[in-house]
Amino acid sequence: MSEISILYVTFPDEETASSIGNTLLDLRLIACINFFPIQSMYIWMEKKETGKEIIGLLKTTPLLIDLCVSKIKEIHPYEVPCILHKPWSANDAYFEWVNKVTSP
Repeated sequence: MSEISILYVTFPDEETASSIGNTLLDLRLIACINFFPIQSMYIWMEKKETGKEIIGLLKTTPLLIDLCVSKIKEIHPYEVPCILHKPWSANDAYFEWVNKVTSP
């Protein structure tokens, strides 16, 4: 098993998740994005908020994390976007595919 990185990013809606995902795919910074709806509760500006969001799971290589995070911050509509990342073990074939797709 080899390591890939998965970014967990929240988006305000499916259109934004798709748009940012497409940008990162076009730049070959990610190999794949999966996104799905969630219900969120959080504190913002000293007030409890609730709302619907979209979670995106973006697959990339550890070497591209900084570029991904930088690009997401640049184009994300949230003032403080949630961008988390962690290395994950991947089967060899998936690891090779992610590396191939994200290579220029």
